[in-house]
Amino acid sequence: MRSRTGGAKGELDPRGSACSLTNLDMTGGTLGDPSSTATVGLTYTGTGGNFEAPVGISSQPVLTQSGTAADTITNPAAYINNWSFELDGPLALSGTFYAENGASVAVSGAATLSSGTGLSYQVGGLGLFTIESGGSLDLPSGASATIGVPVVNDGTVSVGTGKLSVGSTFSSISGSTLTFTISGTTAGTNQGQVDITGAMTIAGTLDVTTSGLTPTAEEQFTIAEFASESGSFCTTSDPGYGAPAISSSEIVLTAV
Repeated sequence: MRSRTGGAKGELDPRGSACSLTNLDMTGGTLGDPSSTATVGLTYTGTGGNFEAPVGISSQPVLTQSGTAADTITNPAAYINNWSFELDGPLALSGTFYAENGASVAVSGAATLSSGTGLSYQVGGLGLFTIESGGSLDLPSGASATIGVPVVNDGTVSVGTGKLSVGSTFSSISGSTLTFTISGTTAGTNQGQVDITGAMTIAGTLDVTTSGLTPTAEEQFTIAEFASESGSFCTTSDPGYGAPAISSSEIVLTAV
């Protein structure tokens, strides 16, 4: 099967060992696939529709996005119910989607949340958002994004000068990198920041770049806010600042 478009009331339910889709364009309907995987090699775009799999099945269906060309997931299907999304090629995400009932999204390639500003991304429900080792998640400077489920960073998360809000926990692995850019004093506009509703597990490398700004001595920049924390950075790359001050609710950089 090379391509498929889902209609408003349509349902695609291939029951086999694998389903390979060269191009998938969903405008509605349901992709229900309880016994196989779906591979999207070039382009997946969606303006509606759902990915549905029964809760409690022995093998969770997987949609794998791969390839060397940059793919786009634009306004993805409204609900990802008990599916696993494996995003391992160059990718640009825009729109809003929700992961429910154990659904998960894993990024092992280079993913960009948006090319503009003020766009909101939500992964809600009981899912998990993972940046795998070797993968990266980039938030362009000045953009804002929201991820509503636990985030695990085992790769690189680049906030730029934007703001990444996490409506759950944010956990960094020892080999991960968290990158911020500071070009002004307003968080989320010209200074990168992560705002975490739950706990932050701190590890890996903190990489801070100052661009177009000469901070005055003792000037402070809050790059992270959270409900609680544990751990510490293994290494820091923050020229012009002292060691990051980690308290029970925030991480602050102070210019020296």
